[in-house]
Amino acid sequence: FYAISGVDLLLDFLQAQSDKMNIYDKTGQLILLNNEGTISAMTGHPEFANKKLSEKLPELNDILPTVKAGRELVDLKGDKLRVVVPLQIGVTTTPWAACILIPQAKITAGATSQALKQAVVGLVFAALALFGLWFLASRIAQPIQAAARFANQVATGQAVDKIAISSEDETGQLIRSMNSMLDSNNTLLQTRDDKDRIQMSVMKLLNDVSSVADGDLTRQADVSNDVTGAIADSINVMTAQLRQIIGKVQSVSSAVNNSVSETQGQTALLAHETEQQAAQIIGTSQEVAQMAHSIKEVSATAESSKRVAEQSLITARDGAAKVENTIRSMGELRDQVQETSKRIKRLGENSQEIGEIVQIISDVAYRTSVLALNASIQAARAGEAGRGFGVVAEEVERLSKRSTEAARRIAELVKTSQASTSEAIASMEENTRNVVESTTFVQEAGQALAKMESVNGQLAEMIGSITMMAERQAHESENVAQTMLQISQATQGTAEGIKQSVSTVNQLAELADDLQGSVASFRVSKQAASAPSNTRALNGKARAALKA
Repeated sequence: FYAISGVDLLLDFLQAQSDKMNIYDKTGQLILLNNEGTISAMTGHPEFANKKLSEKLPELNDILPTVKAGRELVDLKGDKLRVVVPLQIGVTTTPWAACILIPQAKITAGATSQALKQAVVGLVFAALALFGLWFLASRIAQPIQAAARFANQVATGQAVDKIAISSEDETGQLIRSMNSMLDSNNTLLQTRDDKDRIQMSVMKLLNDVSSVADGDLTRQADVSNDVTGAIADSINVMTAQLRQIIGKVQSVSSAVNNSVSETQGQTALLAHETEQQAAQIIGTSQEVAQMAHSIKEVSATAESSKRVAEQSLITARDGAAKVENTIRSMGELRDQVQETSKRIKRLGENSQEIGEIVQIISDVAYRTSVLALNASIQAARAGEAGRGFGVVAEEVERLSKRSTEAARRIAELVKTSQASTSEAIASMEENTRNVVESTTFVQEAGQALAKMESVNGQLAEMIGSITMMAERQAHESENVAQTMLQISQATQGTAEGIKQSVSTVNQLAELADDLQGSVASFRVSKQAASAPSNTRALNGKARAALKA
């Protein structure tokens, strides 16, 4: 007989474990397959248990060779990512496999973090561009304001100093021209008429410059042939460039404002998704911890099975030893039965010899009886002389009858003894056959116990291997649970960082609104780019008049 010890895993247990898995917010599925392609469990489909994969999910038939070969597989087919991982059960050569199906849309959702990074980098560059434009506008506006104050002081007849030249661009040329105007004004204003005329030109120029200072960049100063012509030309060139700069600033600020608005929505959505992902990771880590606990329980069960198998091995060895003793005892009993059978056969043969002797005695008694009868007849013929011989003949006849009766009784006893001996011989032969058959059965039982001992030894080794693998898997599951906890903490930190980024983006949006409001106070003409070409033509004449 054979004895087998093993560990059973119910399909309901595997189905319950697969249903507990929360992969990408319940959108992923776990399929457990044996080496023959039979579904043991599938997330959300308990009715598929113990069904062929080719019947229920024919689109996955191409993974069956990978499952049979015990290889790993990661590919993208259709709209799902497929991950196949072999599962080694004990020391068998037919591994199982775990197949995970994840929608591609859920996986690509993680790319939003990269989009957030790009948006943040874009916002930083936009902020730097706004700062650069503000700095450039300040550098342009400050000299204009200084020139306006200078012109106002000159117009009111106040004593003024020359303006310091800090650049060589059109603004620097404007300041240089105004300094030249101051020199020329100080030289030429010797008469009242000249002073009045120059003052009127300066007042007119001041009026034009005041409009520019108020933000009206559509105004252009009149270029005359007097000393203010060069200044007016420079102011027109500067205003044209300022119109271009302000137009670019307005476009950039509008684009930045739109980008910030979009980034606000994306950042808020990303923060919400990150919080949900953190919650999902926490749930998954708890499920992994529960799975580790279940694996520990399986390991404990395997350890108990190992002890039972070892005890069964010891019991099988004791049984084998007892069977060996029984075989030896049965052999001795067989020899004794065979010897007894031989003796009973010899007793039967002796009974037959006794029967033959009894037959001889019967014959002798019969002949003696005949002789006694003849002697009685002869004695009767002899008369008185044969009376004594007749008495002897009668005694001989009675002795013959007694001998005949004794021989008959002995013959019956011998016959009965022979029948009993025959029955005993048949019984002993039957017992001998039974002993031989029992010896054969006991030998077969001994061989079966020896095989069972070998099987139990292998089973103990297999259960020991399963126990070691279960302990290793429990340790790895604990490591996975710890890693999931660290990922959860990192995700929570990322969520906090995204919240701070949302606050920063909101502040940047307020700054962009302020900048757009500041730039909106300027009025820019659509023909701003054509202004320099209209004014540069008079620049030479104005400079010539100033020199004259």
